[in-house]
Amino acid sequence: MTRFYRREWENVVQRQAREQGVKYNIIHANGEPPAPAPANEIREIVTLWCRRLSHDLVQDGFAPVSWDESDDKSYFTDRPGFDGYAALLIWAAHLEHPDLPLPQELPRTWTDDAAYRRSFVPTFASRCPHLLRAALWLPSDISIVFEAPTPDSDERSVIGSVFKLNEELESLSIEMKQQSTPKDIAPPAKKTGLLRRLLGKPQSEMKSGLALIENARWGLETFRSLTLQACEHRLPMLCFSRLECTNRPAGEPAVRYW
Repeated sequence: MTRFYRREWENVVQRQAREQGVKYNIIHANGEPPAPAPANEIREIVTLWCRRLSHDLVQDGFAPVSWDESDDKSYFTDRPGFDGYAALLIWAAHLEHPDLPLPQELPRTWTDDAAYRRSFVPTFASRCPHLLRAALWLPSDISIVFEAPTPDSDERSVIGSVFKLNEELESLSIEMKQQSTPKDIAPPAKKTGLLRRLLGKPQSEMKSGLALIENARWGLETFRSLTLQACEHRLPMLCFSRLECTNRPAGEPAVRYW
């Protein structure tokens, strides 16, 4: 997290652009951000944040939250793309609600999907709460998902465990392999290299339930690879595009999952 908040990292497209000699410009929505705080200050804030989380988690019978914040720790980035990530969430939610038809096209956001909205309700016993509800995952064996502020914001985000997320993705991977592709329908052509990482699959390919499953397969493959690395190296994992926008369906109250 120190490296993340210091912005001392490259996303996968930045790295590929650098390796291929392509210029890569980052355009910030609100203009150029101010310079980040020194690493030692950020590390102290993250450490204090972990202690505060641990205080409540230990009372509920869970282990304290901690990991190595050293500057030389490895980090990993990749992009399932909006289509891949949204399709994965929608497909997983529809597994829990087979009475609802899989959408023919990708909604504007995953929170517009009826099955996802059902799965997000705290009283619903979702089989994939760490995937469907969380935006930040910690390298701790925490069975629940819960709401808490992040190190840089008082706004509460849903937090889960990289280990439980991995278990959910492993289960979904087994189910995904059972999804058959009709022989008379060709799946969308996959992009390769920089273009695939940057754009994922275009909206024009999201024309059927089959296309949605193909996008979900790509999202699952990418997301599971990152989760396995987070588990192996005991690293926190976050979807910062999801942290920046609300992951709570409109009209739903803020709920603390303690």
